[in-house]
Amino acid sequence: MRRIIQIISVLLLASTNCFAQDSIVAEHYKTSEFDCAIFPATAFSYVTSGKHFTPTHQDIDKAEHALNTKLKKIDSILSDQGGHDPIIYEHLKKYVRQYFGYIDSQGHRILFINCVWKDKEFGEMFDRQFLRDEIMVNDGGSYFWNVKYDMEADKLFDLGVNGQG
Repeated sequence: MRRIIQIISVLLLASTNCFAQDSIVAEHYKTSEFDCAIFPATAFSYVTSGKHFTPTHQDIDKAEHALNTKLKKIDSILSDQGGHDPIIYEHLKKYVRQYFGYIDSQGHRILFINCVWKDKEFGEMFDRQFLRDEIMVNDGGSYFWNVKYDMEADKLFDLGVNGQG
């Protein structure tokens, strides 16, 4: 009987792993400067209801340029940063990003950029979730943050840094 339970457990685990691989919805886009997941318009995101679009590589490249050149200005308050938590704009390469595209009420194409510190402590969550769905956590300080990028105005806005636990 014990052997049957072990076999059933192995089969269930194998089928779960197969299902998890099938549920990947984002495109993995990685360069020497950044690592990101691009979610299609059909992917669910809590960001906003309404019309969504799938960002292109060119859209991501433009947003990444804005992160590198404009983030320091809007991150100057350093909310929930410092001490043991990283200052975001100083460690931008250590974050992986998830990109979701939507159209705002003025017709502007907006990229919601969800950012997660990538290291061995967060590796398991990253591997399990990064290309499947939006990584959302409570607390964590500046290890988890997000920002929006207006593609038409070439402007970053609504920087949100997680609070301390």
